[in-house]
Amino acid sequence: MHVEPKRYATRSLFALAFIPVSMLLGFLVGSVLIGDPNMPTAAKNWDAEWRVVLLWLLIAIPPVIGIALGLRAVRMGERQGRLGIILNSLALAFLTLITLVTGSIEAFN
Repeated sequence: MHVEPKRYATRSLFALAFIPVSMLLGFLVGSVLIGDPNMPTAAKNWDAEWRVVLLWLLIAIPPVIGIALGLRAVRMGERQGRLGIILNSLALAFLTLITLVTGSIEAFN
């Protein structure tokens, strides 16, 4: 099956549209797994950390797919794929910051 390079670039940008869905799903799963961190019975330290990592993995799926599709487009000669790589990389960095960093700080407090 041959796919045009332009389609990979378009799909890379389209992956950005799934970030809100993955965030909603991730936070729903996270609230079930982690619960309210302010409760006395809340998971702490490494028990909470593995749950934060699981949450981050779920949220990071669309931007990682978008980066991969953008890279494939660029390798096939489609310069438009760079936009998808840049935007998905920024989204991944932001999601990592708000999920892993803040979640880890909360887990070990």
